[in-house]
Amino acid sequence: MRRTTTAVGLAALLAIAGCSGSDPEETPLEFADIETFNDHIADKYEGRAKLNSGSDLMVGVESKNSELQDQARTLKVLEDVGEGVKFDYKTVSISSKPDKGEWGYQYTRDVVEKVTGAKAGDGSVIVAKIWDHTERGYNTAY
Repeated sequence: MRRTTTAVGLAALLAIAGCSGSDPEETPLEFADIETFNDHIADKYEGRAKLNSGSDLMVGVESKNSELQDQARTLKVLEDVGEGVKFDYKTVSISSKPDKGEWGYQYTRDVVEKVTGAKAGDGSVIVAKIWDHTERGYNTAY
C-alpha cells in the first residue's frame, strides 16, 4: 500500500509541476515550411528566418553579447536546421548584432550535415570552434 501511495503521490507531483517523462529536447524537429521554422526561431532564439533567393536560408538571432554563447547558439541553430528543415537550401547564414558590433557566418549544406551528425557533447564539434567551419563570414563584435 505504501508503494502505491508513493507512486501516486509522485505522479501527482509531476503533473502539478508540469513535468513529463520524455525530454522535449529529444523530440525530433519538423518544419513544413519557412513560416513554421521562422516561428521556431522567434520562440527559441528571439530572431527570425527567411529564404533569400529561394535557396539560401537566412537566420538572425538575438546575441547574448558573449562570443562563446553566440557560438553555442550558432551550433544549436545549425542542429535545428539540419534536424528539422525539410525544404531545400544551398547555404545557411546566421547573423546577430551584439552591443559592440555585428557578426554573420555562412554554412553550406555539407557543413550543416556534418555538424548535425556530430552533436556538441560528443567531442567532435567543439562549441568554441564552430565559427571555424564557416564558408564566409564577418565579425566586428569581439
